[in-house]
Amino acid sequence: MSDVNGVDPSEALAERAANPSVSSSPRNPGSERGYESTVPAEAACFPEVTDHAMGEYVLIQQMASVQHLARELAHDFRNMIMSIAGLVETSLEAAG
Repeated sequence: MSDVNGVDPSEALAERAANPSVSSSPRNPGSERGYESTVPAEAACFPEVTDHAMGEYVLIQQMASVQHLARELAHDFRNMIMSIAGLVETSLEAAG
């Protein structure tokens, strides 16, 4: 029995057992995106699931990066506002 890509999972496992340095996956879902996949050969019979999972993983990483950037920007903005407030307070004390 073969999967949607025409690869027999038992043949893929036998090939991986015979040559562990070569991935038996019919395709590497991450190679066209610039990262290496860590998907095991057993998952080769479900590439659409692994593609979806890798896509979600990348999306989660991107969202975490945006969250980190927003947190840093908010921190810097607060620092600027506090320094301006301190200068205004000092000026008001000096004037009054």
